[in-house]
Amino acid sequence: MLAAGVALAQTTPVIGAVYGPGCDGELTPDEVLERIIGLQAAGALLGAWGLTPRACELVTSAAAVVPTEASLNAVRCARGERGPVPIRGGRRTVELTPLGALTFFFDPLAAAQSAVPLATAVSPATSLEEAHDALTGMGVRTELELERERARARE
Repeated sequence: MLAAGVALAQTTPVIGAVYGPGCDGELTPDEVLERIIGLQAAGALLGAWGLTPRACELVTSAAAVVPTEASLNAVRCARGERGPVPIRGGRRTVELTPLGALTFFFDPLAAAQSAVPLATAVSPATSLEEAHDALTGMGVRTELELERERARARE
């Protein structure tokens, strides 16, 4: 997504946002903070916003139509829940913290130039497979890999 934002930013003003950081179980709270510090060091961090009670209601209503565990975890963080909770049917665990109740805003161009090398790595890709290959070539384990493993396990 960031690579697409960088491409779009060549012709249109773009702001990147990370909603509910860490709530999907991809990064630990410490890893999230490392990434935010990287954005700040690159001059890319624009600010942050915390979920309000009204925003929590809106997210909860939207999730009733389009279920999204990670988005609801951000709401749980905003409502004060803390600690490890199982996600993805118990296959993973996420740590609920106050950090998960925030949305961080950043400049995608400034971020791509120094803070987020993965976006730069996938930007020349013309397909999901090419992007996946670029990331795995860097030693990054992707969500696509995890989903493919799950599908093979069900066969």
